[in-house]
Amino acid sequence: MGTAEIQGNLWGSRALDWADYGESTSDDLFNYIQKKLGQGNNRKLLDIGCGAGKFCRIANDNGFLTTGFDASKNLIEIAKERLPKVEFICGDMENLPFPEKYFDIVCAFNSFQYAESIQNSLSEALKVTKQGGMIIIVIWNNPDKCDATSIFSALAPYMPPPPFHNNKKPLFIDGEMEGMISNAGIQHISTDAVDCYWRFENEETALKAILSAGVIQLAINNAGIEKITETISTAIKPYKNNKGKYILKNSFKCFFNAA
Repeated sequence: MGTAEIQGNLWGSRALDWADYGESTSDDLFNYIQKKLGQGNNRKLLDIGCGAGKFCRIANDNGFLTTGFDASKNLIEIAKERLPKVEFICGDMENLPFPEKYFDIVCAFNSFQYAESIQNSLSEALKVTKQGGMIIIVIWNNPDKCDATSIFSALAPYMPPPPFHNNKKPLFIDGEMEGMISNAGIQHISTDAVDCYWRFENEETALKAILSAGVIQLAINNAGIEKITETISTAIKPYKNNKGKYILKNSFKCFFNAA
């Protein structure tokens, strides 16, 4: 199977839970980017790795002509059902099926790292962005700035080595993603660090959200759902407040670029 099919299967394995709970973990990011963009005024926007379409809904409500693109057929079907007036397409981000210089804005929220070749995916994003348009790339920040690191560290014994791309350094290292952006021919404008809080009403919703992430499915495939559920439940205990809610603070790097 190719990268897109592998990732589509992983992220689509618990598609409804991701749509109902998982995507909400990016609410702070989505709102931050929307404020940066302002009103759409019928500008064309592409969301690469759109999942079940939550940011597409936000962009569409703010006047963008929005297109969502994702590797998961299951997530795309949910997005189409919930947003019938928005165009959603399933495919491989390394081979975007759009005309050259078509979109005013291209967004990618934590999606390029799942490509076999991040460099090729960046080049494809540039290809479909209008001259003078904007490309927005979001990746995780340094692990020591993210409470979710506790979860990933606890799951590390059950995870296989990252098989999906060949970059040898973590993307959060200063200069790493910037170098790839430059090599793709994208003019780098600025980088912002954005805090993003994961807010869960209780342990049940926290587990549904976290277990529905495609990367967690790799651990589930290796160790079984019971072991991984127990591991995550233990890892998130320190983030439970006196009202029974779970709050984890994470940080992301947002790159703003001109095509």
